[in-house]
Amino acid sequence: MVERDFYSELGVVGEFDDVSLRRSFKRATADWNPEKFPGNSQVKKRFERLRTAYDTLRDPKKRALYDEFGEVSLKPSFDPEWERERRARAKEREEARKAREAERREREQAAVKRRAKAALVSPTAVPLEDGRPGWAIRVAIGPRAARSGGYETVRVTRPEKCRPCDGSGRKPINCPRCKGEKKLGGVRLETCEPCHGVGLVAEHGDCKHCHGTGVRQRRRCKFCGGFGRAVQRFTCASCKGRGFLVIHYEVDCPDCSGTGLKPCMRCDGQGTVPVERPLRLNVPAGVDQNAEYRYAGAGFAVNPEDPQPDLFVRFVLVERAPPRKRSRRRRRRYWY
Repeated sequence: MVERDFYSELGVVGEFDDVSLRRSFKRATADWNPEKFPGNSQVKKRFERLRTAYDTLRDPKKRALYDEFGEVSLKPSFDPEWERERRARAKEREEARKAREAERREREQAAVKRRAKAALVSPTAVPLEDGRPGWAIRVAIGPRAARSGGYETVRVTRPEKCRPCDGSGRKPINCPRCKGEKKLGGVRLETCEPCHGVGLVAEHGDCKHCHGTGVRQRRRCKFCGGFGRAVQRFTCASCKGRGFLVIHYEVDCPDCSGTGLKPCMRCDGQGTVPVERPLRLNVPAGVDQNAEYRYAGAGFAVNPEDPQPDLFVRFVLVERAPPRKRSRRRRRRYWY
């Protein structure tokens, strides 16, 4: 249930004195008097809470502690100094956690920069930004290769269709979490707004004992005080007296994304996997810095049946060409 503070429960706002606080307390407890409803535990509990709120706000010391620490200050074993030290230690731990989080983000950003630099050595093919069918890569070449031109072989990381799932990203097996139902159900509890979590609704109407006359057996009715009007308690029709509402909801299964099939473990449900392949490029002579060239039909098709798109290569001139990967195969020696 949603917790409400003492100020809102008594209906006091801003600065107030003892007279206005007393008046607000009487107004708030007029409909929650246990003497009018004997044996009702909910009314008694509500009245005791309003009484605790009034006693707390009336005492300046208790009110100051309540404003600083909340309802935890009402416990008999509460120690303000210990609570302040505990909050100070919690604040230090939170600052240390934020510092570690900042360091982790800095390391991640440094790793991204290192991967961006490594992309010049092992370029990664990405789709064109304007949505055209094609791929774009960045290739680092040396000054000599830029002047004279020739063929350069680079290793490009490109996406290929996942073979285990045939590019669908799903296996023909029901999702183990939703059992193929595509939906997951749940239940959450919400505070009933009409009764504010009490389970009872107060209504002003004719007194049921004197039928609105104010006189019962030729005497003034003791239940309504002779006014003929009284506050009556009824069970809340929305929550059936429970004080909370049971909300049933359904969401798409997060494991299978609402498909009902088990995601592929190889491609993580994407349908494609990154694969590093060699690519031989014909570098023209006299390449400038950040020059972009179009190679027709030299792109990568995820599906082999689709036509080959174009490949756009941006050449980056470096002082020294990046080292090529050489085989570390151990030379076999023969002993006679």
